[in-house]
Amino acid sequence: EAVAEVRGTVGSGVLFDSVEEIPRPSSDRRGMTAEEAAFKENAMDSETLRKLGFCEWETFQNGVEKLAQETKGVYAFRSLIHIDLEVGSSDVMYIGRAMSGKKGPYHNIQHSLREYLHPGHTQRTKIRVGGEALKLGWQASWLVDNSPDQLECRLLQRFYKEHSQLPPMNKNWPSGCGPQ
Repeated sequence: EAVAEVRGTVGSGVLFDSVEEIPRPSSDRRGMTAEEAAFKENAMDSETLRKLGFCEWETFQNGVEKLAQETKGVYAFRSLIHIDLEVGSSDVMYIGRAMSGKKGPYHNIQHSLREYLHPGHTQRTKIRVGGEALKLGWQASWLVDNSPDQLECRLLQRFYKEHSQLPPMNKNWPSGCGPQ
């Protein structure tokens, strides 16, 4: 995996050769849901999202959208290195949602990823995030969910709680969501 070939700093500035070397605190997880166990881990990053059920990370490039489901859910973009944040570091750059129904029956994960690859001239967020993702070789992952607005909100709240900021490419809180 490309991440293992990248060097980056985490939290205290200690240099690690791979994400796998980053120490994770051990804890008793008996009686916890998968979400609670993942949230109890070290600061939120792409590994946390994988533990929550997000699919394997795929390089964001033309054709990646065909791997995604045509249903509602949450998606995320990650960089290949952890970047320093207000508190700690993370490789998660953006978290978003695809909600079929609100914007029509075709607004799903696959459609959303396609829009990041080929945004309309008025889709400022998709132009900004998709452009960076393509230019910097970011990866995308997604999770099918029946309540993507609620899951996106919980993930953003968790990220904010861990890092004192939203993911770097999330400029605003979604409507109806904010810090806890």
